[in-house]
Amino acid sequence: RRCALVQMHTFEVWEGERLVAGEMGYSVGSIYTSLSGFSRASSAGSVQMAVTSSLLEHAGASLWDLGMDLPYKLDMGAQNIP
Repeated sequence: RRCALVQMHTFEVWEGERLVAGEMGYSVGSIYTSLSGFSRASSAGSVQMAVTSSLLEHAGASLWDLGMDLPYKLDMGAQNIP
């Protein structure tokens, strides 16, 4: 019997010495799930989401579960999968 490994991840955006956005999530195989995120500066969350997307693609992620379908996620190209 084979078990998939769960890996925890964090993504951070810094402006100088100030942490302005971040996210925590986990992956199982090639699927990444966002758990929680924050933003403290205008557009920092969007930057974090774009960079996270690029890093996940580079790492071979096949699916990113963004959780709730909030307008800013849909505006950046997220799609609901029924």
